[in-house]
Amino acid sequence: MYDRRINLLSVVFYLYKTLKNYFFGFIFLLIWKPMLGLIALMSLVTISFVKYFTYHYSILDEQILIKHGIFFKKELHIPYDKIQSIQHNQWFFLKPLNLEQLVVNTASHSDSKSRIDLQLVSIKVGKFLETKHLIATGENSKEITNDNQLHEPFYQASSRYVNIFAATNFSLFSTIVLIFVLITRFFNDSKRLFNDVNQSLSMYFVILLFIAFILILYVIDFLRTKFKYHNFTLDLNNDNFRISLGLFKRKTDKIPINKIQNVIFSQNIIRRLLGLTTVNVDLINEKSDDDFKNSVLIPFIDSSLVKSKVGRLFSYTNKNAYNIFKSYKYAFWLFLRNTLFLPIILCILIILFRSYFLAFNFFSYRL
Repeated sequence: MYDRRINLLSVVFYLYKTLKNYFFGFIFLLIWKPMLGLIALMSLVTISFVKYFTYHYSILDEQILIKHGIFFKKELHIPYDKIQSIQHNQWFFLKPLNLEQLVVNTASHSDSKSRIDLQLVSIKVGKFLETKHLIATGENSKEITNDNQLHEPFYQASSRYVNIFAATNFSLFSTIVLIFVLITRFFNDSKRLFNDVNQSLSMYFVILLFIAFILILYVIDFLRTKFKYHNFTLDLNNDNFRISLGLFKRKTDKIPINKIQNVIFSQNIIRRLLGLTTVNVDLINEKSDDDFKNSVLIPFIDSSLVKSKVGRLFSYTNKNAYNIFKSYKYAFWLFLRNTLFLPIILCILIILFRSYFLAFNFFSYRL
Protein backbone atom coordinates (compact mmCIF):
# COMPACT_ATOMS: atom_id res chain seq x y z
CA MET A 1 0.00 0.00 0.00
CA TYR A 2 1.99 2.95 -1.29
CA ASP A 3 1.09 6.66 -1.36
CA ARG A 4 -2.58 6.23 -0.47
CA ARG A 5 -5.09 8.94 0.42
CA ILE A 6 -7.58 8.64 3.23
CA ASN A 7 -11.27 8.47 2.28
CA LEU A 8 -12.94 11.62 0.90
CA LEU A 9 -15.48 11.57 3.75
CA SER A 10 -12.59 12.62 6.00
CA VAL A 11 -13.32 16.18 4.89
CA VAL A 12 -16.60 16.04 6.83
CA PHE A 13 -14.83 14.73 9.95
CA TYR A 14 -12.11 17.40 9.72
CA LEU A 15 -14.82 20.06 9.50
CA TYR A 16 -16.78 18.53 12.39
CA LYS A 17 -13.75 18.43 14.71
CA THR A 18 -12.88 22.05 13.95
CA LEU A 19 -16.44 23.29 14.50
CA LYS A 20 -16.65 21.28 17.71
CA ASN A 21 -13.52 22.94 19.11
CA TYR A 22 -14.62 26.47 18.19
CA PHE A 23 -18.41 26.02 18.35
CA PHE A 24 -19.32 28.91 20.66
CA GLY A 25 -16.92 31.32 18.95
CA PHE A 26 -18.36 30.39 15.55
CA ILE A 27 -21.97 30.83 16.74
CA PHE A 28 -21.10 34.21 18.27
CA LEU A 29 -19.45 35.32 15.01
CA LEU A 30 -22.43 34.08 12.96
CA ILE A 31 -24.88 36.07 15.14
CA TRP A 32 -22.72 39.18 15.41
CA LYS A 33 -21.61 39.34 11.77
CA PRO A 34 -23.40 36.72 9.60
CA MET A 35 -21.21 37.52 6.61
CA LEU A 36 -18.01 36.96 8.60
CA GLY A 37 -19.49 33.72 9.92
CA LEU A 38 -20.14 32.46 6.38
CA ILE A 39 -16.63 33.48 5.32
CA ALA A 40 -15.20 31.61 8.31
CA LEU A 41 -17.28 28.53 7.42
CA MET A 42 -16.07 28.57 3.81
CA SER A 43 -12.50 28.95 5.05
CA LEU A 44 -12.87 25.90 7.29
CA VAL A 45 -14.29 23.87 4.40
CA THR A 46 -11.34 24.91 2.22
CA ILE A 47 -8.83 23.99 4.93
CA SER A 48 -10.51 20.58 5.35
CA PHE A 49 -10.15 19.86 1.63
CA VAL A 50 -6.52 21.01 1.70
CA LYS A 51 -5.82 18.59 4.58
CA TYR A 52 -7.38 15.77 2.59
CA PHE A 53 -5.44 16.41 -0.63
CA THR A 54 -2.09 16.90 1.15
CA TYR A 55 -2.23 13.88 3.49
CA HIS A 56 -0.80 10.58 2.21
CA TYR A 57 0.14 7.34 3.91
CA SER A 58 2.09 4.25 2.86
CA ILE A 59 2.22 0.88 4.62
CA LEU A 60 5.66 -0.49 3.71
CA ASP A 61 7.46 -3.68 4.67
CA GLU A 62 9.18 -2.24 7.76
CA GLN A 63 7.31 0.95 8.58
CA ILE A 64 4.40 3.33 8.04
CA LEU A 65 5.21 6.46 6.05
CA ILE A 66 3.09 9.59 6.57
CA LYS A 67 3.41 12.62 4.27
CA HIS A 68 1.57 15.89 4.84
CA GLY A 69 1.93 19.66 4.46
CA ILE A 70 1.74 22.30 1.70
CA PHE A 71 4.54 24.81 2.06
CA PHE A 72 6.47 22.73 4.60
CA LYS A 73 6.40 19.09 3.57
CA LYS A 74 6.83 16.60 6.40
CA GLU A 75 7.56 12.89 6.32
CA LEU A 76 7.00 10.73 9.38
CA HIS A 77 8.54 7.25 9.49
CA ILE A 78 7.05 4.85 12.06
CA PRO A 79 8.65 1.40 12.43
CA TYR A 80 6.11 -1.29 13.30
CA ASP A 81 8.02 -2.41 16.40
CA LYS A 82 7.70 1.13 17.85
CA ILE A 83 3.90 1.04 17.76
CA GLN A 84 2.39 0.80 21.25
CA SER A 85 -1.21 0.17 20.23
CA ILE A 86 -3.67 0.58 17.37
CA GLN A 87 -7.12 1.92 18.24
CA HIS A 88 -10.08 1.31 15.91
CA ASN A 89 -13.01 3.77 15.99
CA GLN A 90 -16.09 3.25 13.85
CA TRP A 91 -19.31 5.27 13.76
CA PHE A 92 -22.44 3.22 13.09
CA PHE A 93 -23.02 4.85 9.68
CA LEU A 94 -19.49 3.89 8.56
CA LYS A 95 -20.01 0.16 9.09
CA PRO A 96 -21.91 -0.44 5.79
CA LEU A 97 -19.10 1.44 4.02
CA ASN A 98 -16.38 -0.71 5.67
CA LEU A 99 -14.60 2.41 6.89
CA GLU A 100 -13.04 3.22 10.27
CA GLN A 101 -10.70 5.64 12.02
CA LEU A 102 -7.27 4.34 13.02
CA VAL A 103 -5.31 5.91 15.89
CA VAL A 104 -1.73 4.66 16.06
CA ASN A 105 -0.02 5.30 19.39
CA THR A 106 3.77 5.18 19.29
CA ALA A 107 6.65 5.35 21.75
CA SER A 108 7.80 8.73 20.45
CA HIS A 109 9.26 11.25 22.93
CA SER A 110 7.42 14.04 21.10
CA ASP A 111 3.75 14.51 22.01
CA SER A 112 2.96 15.68 18.46
CA LYS A 113 4.37 12.46 16.98
CA SER A 114 3.17 9.97 19.59
CA ARG A 115 -0.34 9.78 18.06
CA ILE A 116 -0.99 9.25 14.36
CA ASP A 117 -4.57 9.71 13.19
CA LEU A 118 -5.69 8.05 9.95
CA GLN A 119 -9.07 9.72 9.86
CA LEU A 120 -10.98 7.36 7.54
CA VAL A 121 -9.54 4.26 5.89
CA SER A 122 -10.79 0.84 4.84
CA ILE A 123 -11.17 -1.86 7.50
CA LYS A 124 -8.73 -3.94 5.43
CA VAL A 125 -6.05 -1.31 6.09
CA GLY A 126 -6.53 -1.70 9.85
CA LYS A 127 -6.28 -5.50 9.70
CA PHE A 128 -3.22 -5.33 7.45
CA LEU A 129 -1.55 -2.86 9.82
CA GLU A 130 -2.35 -5.08 12.82
CA THR A 131 -0.72 -8.03 11.05
CA LYS A 132 2.43 -6.02 10.28
CA HIS A 133 2.63 -4.85 13.90
CA LEU A 134 2.21 -8.35 15.35
CA ILE A 135 4.85 -9.83 13.04
CA ALA A 136 7.31 -7.02 13.85
CA THR A 137 6.86 -7.52 17.60
CA GLY A 138 7.26 -11.29 17.34
CA GLU A 139 3.64 -12.11 18.13
CA ASN A 140 1.41 -14.50 16.27
CA SER A 141 -0.69 -12.80 13.60
CA LYS A 142 -3.52 -15.21 14.42
CA GLU A 143 -4.19 -13.15 17.53
CA ILE A 144 -6.05 -10.62 15.44
CA THR A 145 -9.68 -10.76 16.48
CA ASN A 146 -12.13 -11.82 13.80
CA ASP A 147 -15.48 -10.08 14.24
CA ASN A 148 -17.31 -13.03 12.73
CA GLN A 149 -15.65 -15.59 15.00
CA LEU A 150 -17.62 -16.78 18.01
CA HIS A 151 -15.61 -16.74 21.21
CA GLU A 152 -16.11 -16.37 24.92
CA PRO A 153 -14.98 -12.90 26.10
CA PHE A 154 -12.97 -12.55 29.29
CA TYR A 155 -15.56 -10.07 30.62
CA GLN A 156 -18.72 -8.62 29.10
CA ALA A 157 -20.78 -6.04 30.97
CA SER A 158 -24.51 -6.56 31.28
CA SER A 159 -26.96 -3.77 30.46
CA ARG A 160 -27.90 -3.62 34.17
CA TYR A 161 -24.37 -2.64 35.18
CA VAL A 162 -24.16 -0.14 32.33
CA ASN A 163 -27.35 1.54 33.58
CA ILE A 164 -26.12 1.61 37.20
CA PHE A 165 -22.76 3.04 36.14
CA ALA A 166 -24.45 5.74 34.02
CA ALA A 167 -26.94 6.59 36.78
CA THR A 168 -24.15 7.02 39.36
CA ASN A 169 -21.91 9.12 37.15
CA PHE A 170 -21.54 12.44 39.00
CA SER A 171 -19.26 14.21 36.53
CA LEU A 172 -21.82 17.05 36.23
CA PHE A 173 -22.52 17.25 39.96
CA SER A 174 -19.98 20.02 40.59
CA THR A 175 -21.37 22.03 37.66
CA ILE A 176 -24.93 21.64 38.97
CA VAL A 177 -23.93 22.75 42.49
CA LEU A 178 -22.02 25.68 41.02
CA ILE A 179 -25.08 26.84 39.05
CA PHE A 180 -27.26 26.44 42.14
CA VAL A 181 -24.87 28.56 44.26
CA LEU A 182 -24.77 31.34 41.65
CA ILE A 183 -28.55 31.45 41.24
CA THR A 184 -29.15 31.35 45.01
CA ARG A 185 -26.67 34.15 45.52
CA PHE A 186 -28.29 36.18 42.77
CA PHE A 187 -31.75 35.95 44.34
CA ASN A 188 -30.45 36.73 47.84
CA ASP A 189 -28.64 39.89 46.72
CA SER A 190 -31.06 41.02 44.03
CA LYS A 191 -34.51 40.12 45.37
CA ARG A 192 -35.66 43.75 45.51
CA LEU A 193 -34.19 44.51 42.11
CA PHE A 194 -35.82 41.41 40.64
CA ASN A 195 -39.26 42.39 41.96
CA ASP A 196 -38.93 45.98 40.72
CA VAL A 197 -37.98 44.97 37.22
CA ASN A 198 -40.72 42.42 36.65
CA GLN A 199 -43.48 41.82 39.19
CA SER A 200 -45.10 39.01 37.19
CA LEU A 201 -42.05 36.76 37.09
CA SER A 202 -42.21 34.30 39.96
CA MET A 203 -39.12 33.17 41.82
CA TYR A 204 -40.67 29.73 42.25
CA PHE A 205 -41.15 29.44 38.51
CA VAL A 206 -37.45 30.18 37.97
CA ILE A 207 -36.53 27.53 40.56
CA LEU A 208 -38.71 24.99 38.73
CA LEU A 209 -36.96 25.88 35.49
CA PHE A 210 -33.63 25.39 37.22
CA ILE A 211 -34.67 21.95 38.49
CA ALA A 212 -35.89 21.02 35.00
CA PHE A 213 -32.56 22.18 33.58
CA ILE A 214 -30.69 19.98 36.07
CA LEU A 215 -32.86 16.97 35.18
CA ILE A 216 -32.22 17.52 31.48
CA LEU A 217 -28.47 17.70 32.12
CA TYR A 218 -28.64 14.50 34.16
CA VAL A 219 -30.59 12.65 31.46
CA ILE A 220 -28.18 13.83 28.77
CA ASP A 221 -25.18 12.73 30.84
CA PHE A 222 -26.88 9.38 31.58
CA LEU A 223 -27.53 8.69 27.90
CA ARG A 224 -24.03 9.85 26.90
CA THR A 225 -22.43 7.45 29.38
CA LYS A 226 -24.79 4.60 28.44
CA PHE A 227 -24.08 4.97 24.73
CA LYS A 228 -20.34 5.31 25.34
CA TYR A 229 -20.03 2.04 27.33
CA HIS A 230 -22.70 0.08 25.45
CA ASN A 231 -21.80 -3.62 25.07
CA PHE A 232 -18.45 -3.24 26.84
CA THR A 233 -16.31 -6.31 26.13
CA LEU A 234 -12.86 -7.24 27.40
CA ASP A 235 -11.00 -10.00 25.54
CA LEU A 236 -7.73 -11.63 26.58
CA ASN A 237 -5.39 -12.68 23.77
CA ASN A 238 -2.21 -14.12 25.27
CA ASP A 239 -0.27 -10.96 26.21
CA ASN A 240 -2.89 -8.31 25.37
CA PHE A 241 -6.23 -7.05 26.56
CA ARG A 242 -8.56 -6.00 23.75
CA ILE A 243 -11.31 -3.55 24.75
CA SER A 244 -14.44 -2.89 22.69
CA LEU A 245 -17.23 -0.46 23.60
CA GLY A 246 -19.71 2.04 22.20
CA LEU A 247 -23.09 2.11 20.47
CA PHE A 248 -23.01 4.88 17.86
CA LYS A 249 -19.20 5.02 17.82
CA ARG A 250 -17.60 1.63 18.36
CA LYS A 251 -14.08 1.79 19.80
CA THR A 252 -11.57 -1.04 19.89
CA ASP A 253 -8.25 -0.67 21.71
CA LYS A 254 -5.46 -2.92 22.94
CA ILE A 255 -3.57 -2.85 26.27
CA PRO A 256 -0.34 -4.90 26.47
CA ILE A 257 -0.21 -6.77 29.79
CA ASN A 258 3.56 -6.29 30.08
CA LYS A 259 3.01 -2.50 30.06
CA ILE A 260 0.76 -2.59 33.14
CA GLN A 261 2.60 -1.25 36.19
CA ASN A 262 -0.18 -0.87 38.79
CA VAL A 263 -3.78 -2.00 39.23
CA ILE A 264 -6.16 0.45 40.92
CA PHE A 265 -9.65 -0.37 42.28
CA SER A 266 -11.94 2.62 42.81
CA GLN A 267 -15.54 3.28 43.95
CA ASN A 268 -17.59 6.29 44.92
CA ILE A 269 -19.92 5.98 47.91
CA ILE A 270 -23.00 5.20 45.80
CA ARG A 271 -21.27 2.50 43.75
CA ARG A 272 -19.88 1.06 46.97
CA LEU A 273 -23.43 0.59 48.25
CA LEU A 274 -24.52 -0.91 44.92
CA GLY A 275 -21.53 -3.27 44.75
CA LEU A 276 -19.86 -1.79 41.67
CA THR A 277 -16.09 -1.37 41.19
CA THR A 278 -13.95 0.37 38.55
CA VAL A 279 -10.59 -1.18 37.62
CA ASN A 280 -7.88 1.21 36.38
CA VAL A 281 -4.33 0.38 35.37
CA ASP A 282 -1.16 2.48 35.15
CA LEU A 283 0.74 1.85 31.92
CA ILE A 284 4.47 2.40 31.51
CA ASN A 285 5.13 5.42 29.32
CA GLU A 286 8.25 4.89 27.24
CA LYS A 287 8.87 8.63 27.01
CA SER A 288 10.20 8.43 30.53
CA ASP A 289 10.71 5.59 32.97
CA ASP A 290 9.07 7.67 35.71
CA ASP A 291 5.92 8.55 33.75
CA PHE A 292 2.74 6.50 33.76
CA LYS A 293 -0.45 6.68 31.75
CA ASN A 294 -3.69 5.87 33.55
CA SER A 295 -6.22 3.80 31.59
CA VAL A 296 -9.55 2.22 32.43
CA LEU A 297 -9.36 -1.55 32.14
CA ILE A 298 -12.89 -2.34 33.36
CA PRO A 299 -15.15 0.70 33.96
CA PHE A 300 -17.69 -1.31 35.98
CA ILE A 301 -17.75 -4.82 37.40
CA ASP A 302 -19.59 -6.55 40.24
CA SER A 303 -17.38 -6.21 43.32
CA SER A 304 -17.84 -9.91 44.08
CA LEU A 305 -16.28 -10.78 40.70
CA VAL A 306 -13.19 -8.60 41.06
CA LYS A 307 -11.13 -11.28 42.77
CA SER A 308 -12.10 -14.07 40.38
CA LYS A 309 -11.75 -11.98 37.21
CA VAL A 310 -8.90 -9.57 37.91
CA GLY A 311 -7.15 -11.09 40.92
CA ARG A 312 -6.08 -14.23 39.10
CA LEU A 313 -4.43 -12.20 36.30
CA PHE A 314 -2.11 -10.17 38.53
CA SER A 315 -0.19 -12.07 41.16
CA TYR A 316 0.66 -8.93 43.13
CA THR A 317 -2.99 -8.21 43.96
CA ASN A 318 -4.42 -9.76 47.12
CA LYS A 319 -7.67 -9.92 48.99
CA ASN A 320 -6.85 -6.84 51.05
CA ALA A 321 -6.90 -4.74 47.89
CA TYR A 322 -10.67 -5.14 47.58
CA ASN A 323 -11.45 -3.67 51.01
CA ILE A 324 -10.12 -0.18 50.34
CA PHE A 325 -13.50 1.42 51.07
CA LYS A 326 -14.37 -0.68 54.10
CA SER A 327 -14.88 2.53 56.06
CA TYR A 328 -18.06 4.24 54.88
CA LYS A 329 -17.12 7.45 56.70
CA TYR A 330 -13.88 7.77 54.76
CA ALA A 331 -15.62 6.93 51.47
CA PHE A 332 -18.29 9.55 52.17
CA TRP A 333 -15.60 12.12 52.95
CA LEU A 334 -13.86 11.39 49.62
CA PHE A 335 -17.18 11.73 47.79
CA LEU A 336 -17.91 15.13 49.35
CA ARG A 337 -14.37 16.36 48.85
CA ASN A 338 -14.21 15.48 45.15
CA THR A 339 -17.65 16.81 44.23
CA LEU A 340 -17.91 19.93 46.40
CA PHE A 341 -14.36 21.27 46.21
CA LEU A 342 -14.94 23.84 43.46
CA PRO A 343 -18.36 25.06 44.73
CA ILE A 344 -16.93 25.58 48.25
CA ILE A 345 -14.04 27.61 46.85
CA LEU A 346 -16.56 29.71 44.88
CA CYS A 347 -18.70 30.30 47.99
CA ILE A 348 -15.64 31.49 49.90
CA LEU A 349 -14.73 33.90 47.10
CA ILE A 350 -18.30 35.23 46.95
CA ILE A 351 -18.37 35.80 50.72
CA LEU A 352 -14.99 37.54 50.67
CA PHE A 353 -15.92 39.78 47.74
CA ARG A 354 -19.62 40.17 48.56
CA SER A 355 -19.45 43.95 48.47
CA TYR A 356 -18.15 43.91 44.91
CA PHE A 357 -21.03 41.68 43.77
CA LEU A 358 -23.58 44.00 45.41
CA ALA A 359 -21.99 47.07 43.84
CA PHE A 360 -22.03 45.40 40.42
CA ASN A 361 -25.73 44.47 40.76
CA PHE A 362 -26.63 48.01 41.89
CA PHE A 363 -24.68 49.56 39.01
CA SER A 364 -26.33 47.23 36.48
CA TYR A 365 -29.77 48.10 37.87
CA ARG A 366 -29.09 51.81 37.61
CA LEU A 367 -28.08 51.41 33.99
